[in-house]
Amino acid sequence: MRAPLGRQLVADAVAGVGGDADGSSAEIAVTVTLTDDNVFVRGAITGALKVPCVRCLRAVTLDVCAPIDLVFLPAEGEREDGEDDEPTDEVEVATHDGLKIDLSEQERDALVLAVPMNPTCRADCKGLCPVCGGDRNECECGCDTKVVDPRLAALKEIKL
Repeated sequence: MRAPLGRQLVADAVAGVGGDADGSSAEIAVTVTLTDDNVFVRGAITGALKVPCVRCLRAVTLDVCAPIDLVFLPAEGEREDGEDDEPTDEVEVATHDGLKIDLSEQERDALVLAVPMNPTCRADCKGLCPVCGGDRNECECGCDTKVVDPRLAALKEIKL
């Protein structure tokens, strides 16, 4: 099964880094397998998310891929007596009601975790000048960026 993700899920994913939800898109491709009352969902969310570089604020399009590996077990009222399924650390476990499964929470979590906390346009991005605000990737502005701790400024006046 392949389907585009909802606009709100994509917006939630890029909101934490100030991204552009309208310029971003993602889709999910999963395989669903039913074994007894358990539903196994395996696949990935892929997409192109438009976010700002944390150093220079230029728009960056990130290609993301978030794996999905879920097991949906019957809800407590739906389980047969004697069943004792132990969740494992490798897969995420949720419950279903016997009629439908809802992936929206797991989709959102997987996509949010796939977005880097500090996206950059390139590894050697120089960022913005802290004095004039110019983009140091385009040209060096020549501003003095030495920061002197104001608590130590009085020591500059001492003549030795």
